[in-house]
Amino acid sequence: MVKLPRIRMPPLGWAKPALPSSVRGRIIAGFGLLVIILVVVVTASAWLHREHQSDMAEMELHAATASLLQDTQANANVSVL
Repeated sequence: MVKLPRIRMPPLGWAKPALPSSVRGRIIAGFGLLVIILVVVVTASAWLHREHQSDMAEMELHAATASLLQDTQANANVSVL
């Protein structure tokens, strides 16, 4: 009878990541990683652009309010004279 080698089970906490062993698999995995990075960068860029637009709109509103207050104060000073 043929003896079969014992199969050792690795500890549960020491699982190896499934890395592709072929060159083709590594190239595909590399491009996949690049695509994921690109998606993250584009998403972050779009979010920052939206934040910038929101901040600019708030600053325009504040500037318009300040300008109206200054005009009102100038008109009040002229009418007093």
